[in-house]
Amino acid sequence: MGLRRRIFATQIATLAIASTGGVLGHVLAQHQQQRIINTILLQQTTGLESSGDGRTAKSQPKPGANAEQPTKPQLGKPQPESQASLAGVQRTLKAELRQANRVAMVFTLLGLGLGILLAGVLNQMILAPLRRLETRMTRISSSTVPGDDPFEVTADAPEEVRSLATSYAALLDRIRILIARVEDLNLTDSLTLLGNRRQFQRSLESEWRRMQRHGQPLSLLMVDLDHFKAFNDNHGHLEGDRTLVRVGAAIRGEGRRSSDLSCRIGGEEFAVLLPETDVEKARSVAQRILDAVDALDIPHRDSPTAAHVTVSIGLACCAPGEDVQPEDLYAAADEALYRGKRQIGRHRVCGAAEPAQLRNSLE
Repeated sequence: MGLRRRIFATQIATLAIASTGGVLGHVLAQHQQQRIINTILLQQTTGLESSGDGRTAKSQPKPGANAEQPTKPQLGKPQPESQASLAGVQRTLKAELRQANRVAMVFTLLGLGLGILLAGVLNQMILAPLRRLETRMTRISSSTVPGDDPFEVTADAPEEVRSLATSYAALLDRIRILIARVEDLNLTDSLTLLGNRRQFQRSLESEWRRMQRHGQPLSLLMVDLDHFKAFNDNHGHLEGDRTLVRVGAAIRGEGRRSSDLSCRIGGEEFAVLLPETDVEKARSVAQRILDAVDALDIPHRDSPTAAHVTVSIGLACCAPGEDVQPEDLYAAADEALYRGKRQIGRHRVCGAAEPAQLRNSLE
């Protein structure tokens, strides 16, 4: 049986118990009335022995008859005085019966009223908080993420209801923590623990809108490991994964502000988002990344660029506006990266810095 059905059954039981006293009083009054009526009928049937003409002569024993034989009394008619007395007794008893019926009816109504009052108190103290709790949980179950508004009960609510609400709030907090952890996992690269491509795309759009509101520049660095396929072929993928982890940590270490975001967006490709950063500052960050990877001094004997693992960086910077979109910034930085590899050479920083150059590079 569900909780609501149990509470409904409790209300019905409360009404039944509260009205039992009045009903029993009414039944007892009816029983008393029947007993008095039976007494009156017995008195009328028995009558009173009359004197004088109204008295029945007793049978005298005949001479010679057995003196010890008992005589049978005969009933006579009651005299008018006895009839008047019986009528008075009847009126008095009927009045008492009516009074008893009224008292029984009053007790019955009082019992029903008490039952209704108890049912109302039960509804206010238990059912109402439970309904609010049910409504809150239904609203949460229909949404993706639990809301932030807590469930509260009044101080006069039963201890069980308040305990249930407290447990419910603790459960919500736990669910929010778990949801946040799941979201972090969905936005984190499992190998390097940097942001993944989804995190990069989300942050690029949000930072673009923020820089557009504040009129600040936004810079993007595209970082790619040089000749990494040859590294994997000759050193194995396990060593390649270790190298990606070390290079990712070096890249993240050069994004020193809390707003700087480093992500792994491909196999050996990384992106660094630099809000409120002009082209000169972005180029300085890019150069620090080049130097940090060089300082790792990871051997790469099959690289024609250097004897150790190196990276190439494409840079794009612009002030977000209506004439340029986030996708344009990403495409420009990516194009600058591969143009630098083809035309300038690897292990360098290359890119379009000014908005006009950004548009030209896209054309």
